[in-house]
Amino acid sequence: MAKIDHVPFFVRGLSPLLTRLLGLGLRLGPSALLTVRGRITGRTRTIPVALLERNGHRWLVAIFGEVSWVRNLRAAGEGILTRGRRPQAVVAAELAPEGAGRVLKDAVGPLPPSRLLAAFLRRYVKVTPDTSTEGFVAKARQHPVFELRTSAHALNADSNGESSAAQPGPLDRKLDALGPGHGRPLIDTE
Repeated sequence: MAKIDHVPFFVRGLSPLLTRLLGLGLRLGPSALLTVRGRITGRTRTIPVALLERNGHRWLVAIFGEVSWVRNLRAAGEGILTRGRRPQAVVAAELAPEGAGRVLKDAVGPLPPSRLLAAFLRRYVKVTPDTSTEGFVAKARQHPVFELRTSAHALNADSNGESSAAQPGPLDRKLDALGPGHGRPLIDTE
C-alpha cells in the first residue's frame, strides 16, 4: 500500500474558500468540486480536486497522494463532479500505475493541458518532462489517478438482453438536491 500523504497547510487553509468559489460557479484553473460518500460515515463530502481534461477524457489526479478523497472515491466508485454550475454524476475507475504514469507524463509534458496543474505536479509529485517512464509509473503508485466517465455511459443489459442506461445510484438521486456550494470541505480524516 502506498504511503498516506498529507495536504500542505496552505492548501488546507484555502480549501474552504476554494470550495465556496467553485460552488458559486467560478472556474479556477483545473479545479473542480468532487462530492463523494465517505467510506466510514457514509456522509457526502465535497472537496476541490485537480481535474485533467484531454481529448474528451477526464481524470482526477491525487497531487497530494493517498488522502481522504482518494480513499473515499476508491471505496465508493462514484461521485458528483461539479465544474462551473454543472454538477454531473460520474463513475471513477482507478488506473493501473502504468496507465496513470502515462497520464502524469502527458500532464507535465511540453504541451500540458493545464500549466497550473503541471506546476503542482512538478512541485508535489516531483516529476518533470524529463522523468523516465519508470519514474512516472513509480510516482503513479504514490499519486493515484482516476478516470472519470459520466454515469450515463455505464450500460447494463436489461431482461431482454438489450443495453439500457444504468439505474441511478444513490448519488445520482441526490444530484437534483445538490446545488452549487453543496457539502462541506473534506479536511477531516475520514
